[in-house]
Amino acid sequence: MTTTTKKKIQSPKLKGTKNPEATSASLIIDAHYAKLGLRKLWDAQRVNRLCSFLRMTHEELASLLHLKGSLFRMQCQSMKPLSGPVCLLLTILEHRYMSEYAPDTIPNIFKFTDND
Repeated sequence: MTTTTKKKIQSPKLKGTKNPEATSASLIIDAHYAKLGLRKLWDAQRVNRLCSFLRMTHEELASLLHLKGSLFRMQCQSMKPLSGPVCLLLTILEHRYMSEYAPDTIPNIFKFTDND
């Protein structure tokens, strides 16, 4: 009986980048999120707007994001930007529930190219 092993397909690594493990795809995604400015977008005022619209407390929104309420509130009040994954989730929630009422939601954060 012979067995065949599948060869793992790897993306080509790019030299000259800050991250030696970066691929062309990961760089495109990173550039896309930087262009959207998601981490700058989500400040305390915007989080408060989402909480008000959803009629949720910060603690309830934190639970929805699977975060500790006290930690989330502290992060929102901090001058530091929220983490990237939290910003992605907030952006998805905001567009899902507020897109009909707020003109500044981001419709498709996963559209990484300008092609249709």
